[in-house]
Amino acid sequence: MTSESDRQAFKPLPGRTTPSSTACEAVLRDLLPLVGAEIPAADQPDVKPSWRHRARRAVGKAVAASEAAPEEWFEPLMRAAVLEPDSGFSRELVKPAITAFGRRRVQLALLDYLDTGTAADVAGAARAWHGTEVQIAYEPGSRTPTPESLAEWEEGSDLRERYQHLRDRAEVRSAG
Repeated sequence: MTSESDRQAFKPLPGRTTPSSTACEAVLRDLLPLVGAEIPAADQPDVKPSWRHRARRAVGKAVAASEAAPEEWFEPLMRAAVLEPDSGFSRELVKPAITAFGRRRVQLALLDYLDTGTAADVAGAARAWHGTEVQIAYEPGSRTPTPESLAEWEEGSDLRERYQHLRDRAEVRSAG
C-alpha cells in the first residue's frame, strides 16, 4: 500500500505564457489572405470579441472550398489551431486541416508540437488534439461500428499511444 506522500502528484498541462488570443489573432490575420478568405471587420470596442470566431469560420470555409489545398497552408493552419485558447474552437481549424491534409498528418504535426514545442505549444497541441479524434459510426440500429469507421480508428492507434506518452511526459516535466 502506498502512502499519500509516495504518490507522484501531476500538475495540469502548463497554461499559456503569452496572451494566446493575441497570438492566435496574429496568425489568423496572416492565414486569412493566404487561403483567400476575406478578413473580418474589427470588433467594436464595447462589444465582446468575436473577430476570431468569424476568422476561424472564414478560414474553414476557404480551406473546405479549395479543391487541393496548397502545401503552404498547412503550417499556418496548424499554428493557428495550437494557438487557439479554446479546444472547442480549435476544432474549427483542425477539421478543415484534416479534410485538406489528412488526419494522420495533422496528428503528426500536433505530436511534434507536444514533443518539441514550448510549454504554451504543448498545452495548445493537447487542446487541439481532441479535434482530431475519429468519430465512430455505427451500423443502423446496432452497436456495431461500421467497418470503415473501425478501420479508421485502428489506423490511428499508434498515434494515440504516442500522444498519451508525450502528454504524460509533458505532465512530468511541468511537475518537476
